[in-house]
Amino acid sequence: MARQSSSLKSFIYKDECYFYSKKRIKTLRLRLNERGEFVLSIPYFCTFKSVYEFLDKSSSWMNEAKKR
Repeated sequence: MARQSSSLKSFIYKDECYFYSKKRIKTLRLRLNERGEFVLSIPYFCTFKSVYEFLDKSSSWMNEAKKR
């Protein structure tokens, strides 16, 4: 498994590993870091059901970002 910051946690969804941290923000954020790992910033009030829906909606962006 890849190195990660101690503040990041991970989960697996649809055979892909995602790293995340809960923050004082208003919207979900998804980025691809320099090691090719997807990192989510999740608001404290957000449920994982919402996170999974967000990931489903973002699948086309994730496929394009992985190709770069």
